[in-house]
Amino acid sequence: MANLAEKNTVEQQNAILHGIITKHQNDAIAIYAQGLLTPQQQAAMASQLLQALPAVQDMNDDLLHQLVYSDKGKIPAQLSPMISDNGEHIIIVLNTSKNTDIMTYARINREINQLIDNSNFDSKIAVKAGGMPIILGEVKDEVMSTMAILLGIASEYVVE
Repeated sequence: MANLAEKNTVEQQNAILHGIITKHQNDAIAIYAQGLLTPQQQAAMASQLLQALPAVQDMNDDLLHQLVYSDKGKIPAQLSPMISDNGEHIIIVLNTSKNTDIMTYARINREINQLIDNSNFDSKIAVKAGGMPIILGEVKDEVMSTMAILLGIASEYVVE
């Protein structure tokens, strides 16, 4: 093509290349190319890919299925820690900083429970939240509620 002085677009060049090499060769090239990237470049690429995706609420079932089962019908290695072997459970982890205060945990607890309540999951699906933010958020809310009751009781005894 260079000899014929044709100028092809990148898309045309890719189409020609994909017409010549096999799927196995293409996969091997992709794996090799990923190995050349630094961790920062891999993170930047992942970030750009995530930004290109529509918001989760705008994704249809087919797209979600393609994302979750993108490794030839299997769950990709990056997602496997979140999904149990029997496929009946999923774990989503929310990390907080070491210096997160109890008020933030209480807000996180309320927001997560609101998300669960508004999630529109089938009634057969049980969604449960757990972990330190949830426990500390529940404790903070319970302590504040109990303190209000105790303050009310104490003020009754003071008045009498």
